[in-house]
Amino acid sequence: MDRAIEKKQWPPQKIILIFCICAIIIFLAYLVISRSGKTRLTVDPTRMTISEVKYGEFREYYPFDGQVIPLTTVYLDADQGGKVEDIYVEGGKPIEKGDLILKFSNNTVQSTVIQTENALFENLDRQQNTQLQLAKDKLTRKESLLNLNYEITKLEKQYNRYKVLKAEDIAISEEQYETVEDQLNYQKASRKLLEERIKQEDIMSDKQLEQANKAIEPYSP
Repeated sequence: MDRAIEKKQWPPQKIILIFCICAIIIFLAYLVISRSGKTRLTVDPTRMTISEVKYGEFREYYPFDGQVIPLTTVYLDADQGGKVEDIYVEGGKPIEKGDLILKFSNNTVQSTVIQTENALFENLDRQQNTQLQLAKDKLTRKESLLNLNYEITKLEKQYNRYKVLKAEDIAISEEQYETVEDQLNYQKASRKLLEERIKQEDIMSDKQLEQANKAIEPYSP
């Protein structure tokens, strides 16, 4: 007759497995608890100095050499250099666009500005003198043309009178008639030349005035 075999509840293999698992859990829990709230620093052993703990002066800080790299670096190029008179923003402080950082004083730039202003004043004087002289010359030319037209008008009247007298056989010499006629023709030819001269000189005056205006453009604000 068969006999039922009694099954063991805790075989040795199972007990060993449970013991190992518990040991691993306890070890991991120890590592987590021991390192919670702490940080680790890996330091090269050759750079460490080990000394004996003893009584001495307490120091709140310890000097060391290092390099700090900013997250963002912006390089500012100054168009003009010089001597720094005032510093409005200290290094490392945030700034906004348009904020004053510092104040320069540059003697070379100030001297250049003074020379530029002197050159501007000279060119302005030259421009005003040019405008005044051109206006006087234009008035002189107009006056000459006016006088010439007056002389032509007088000669035309005299020529017309001589012409009538000659046609009516009134005593008038041929020489007088031809002289007045020649003078009238000469004055009319002179007027044409003067009108052409006025036209050309007006063109030259406009160009001269334009050059005088261009001379002050580089110094204008």
